[in-house]
Amino acid sequence: MFKRKIKQVLYVLSAMLLFLSTVTLEVSAESEEPIYVISGSDFQHPNKGSFNADIVENILTAMKNDGITNPYGFLFAGDYGFTESDATPLQKRISQVLPDLKQKVYIQGNHDDLAATITNKDEPLAETGNNDPEAGKGPYGVFVINETDYPTQYYTGGFYDHLAKTEEEVKERTEATAALLEEYLNEKIKSNFTKPIFVVSHLPLHATQRTFQGMNGGGSESYSKAENPETCGLYAKALVDVLNTAGEKGLNIIFLFGHDHGWGLDSVVGGDCVCLEKGETLRYANGGTPDAPNVESATLNFTYMNAGYVGYYQYDTLSKSVSANDGALTMTVFKITEDNVEVLRYDENGKCDLARVAYTTCSPVDDEALGYTELLTLEEAGGSLEDVTTVKAKIGEGGTTIILNKTIEGAVSAAGYIVGTAAGVLLVIVVVIVSKKFKKAKGEN
Repeated sequence: MFKRKIKQVLYVLSAMLLFLSTVTLEVSAESEEPIYVISGSDFQHPNKGSFNADIVENILTAMKNDGITNPYGFLFAGDYGFTESDATPLQKRISQVLPDLKQKVYIQGNHDDLAATITNKDEPLAETGNNDPEAGKGPYGVFVINETDYPTQYYTGGFYDHLAKTEEEVKERTEATAALLEEYLNEKIKSNFTKPIFVVSHLPLHATQRTFQGMNGGGSESYSKAENPETCGLYAKALVDVLNTAGEKGLNIIFLFGHDHGWGLDSVVGGDCVCLEKGETLRYANGGTPDAPNVESATLNFTYMNAGYVGYYQYDTLSKSVSANDGALTMTVFKITEDNVEVLRYDENGKCDLARVAYTTCSPVDDEALGYTELLTLEEAGGSLEDVTTVKAKIGEGGTTIILNKTIEGAVSAAGYIVGTAAGVLLVIVVVIVSKKFKKAKGEN
């Protein structure tokens, strides 16, 4: 009798598991309103921000004129001043123009000491790591990489002492952040997170003359061969490997950066307007020296772009002053729907080029040393020292659309989760029944 009941329970268990394994969960076909997210970086100007606040407001007004009136999130990739970091002019203007934002993320740049940067009381700078809206239940994910955790090593001392002081410290902090990012992305993989994930960093990943202390840095005396004061992204490989692996498994990652808005060093990837799409090539450093830069390359499994410089963009500090050769001052809009993300860049006049073609810096010899061997000259690209905004578009004002991948390799499906949970519950039932029967039989004997 006892054995028969156990067989009956096991039969029911098998039947239920077989049924649940065939369950297909239906997703509602109802379309929801799109979610808008806005990004920018480098709110810097000698007059402590009032000029920049007007630029930001003008760009946001241009967005509103196109119907973007109620954005959900605002992501800012750091730098709020020069030697005095004050985020409040930006934060106050954002609160005035966009009072109904559900999420605001302000991260740390190289000019921002986390302990000293002035912010609104209820809007401190974000911490490195998970900054998902609505505790992970929101319409996208956010992982922050602050400057102190993916740092530039400075050789000038003084103001930058809160950043890394040795190359080994740069390597250790970058690798620690890569490990934290990997943990975050692995959780997204397990949970089958098919929404976009914004990784917001002040420093970029791609290699430039700014990566190796001692390279030319655009020709400025302050960035001479002997006195280049920093190493930017010297061990970016650690982060690129993590991002590319997660992207290969299907996560929809968008990497946003700032920082490179001076000396034209970013011209090797597009200058003031950068967007590399999945399938394009990224060149990045894995240590090395100016004489022997260790630059590797990889095909991207994620979208890589500058958030939008709102302070200034200058091509060549030797030839022109900041005011005479600013590039485009822009911010970016991400329109998120169930199936895709539309990416648009705006300046004060409305939509503008999302990305420009790559062209040489003021030191083509150094460009070649970093592996950028097929670049147009500035003139060939359509620009000039008087106006770099005329550089040809790689992706025009129509922007680009990222199709959201819905298949995540290694994800635990909802149906699989139900089967596992049901199996666990039924197993407990079996154990309880067996235990009771065993005790009863033992008592009878």
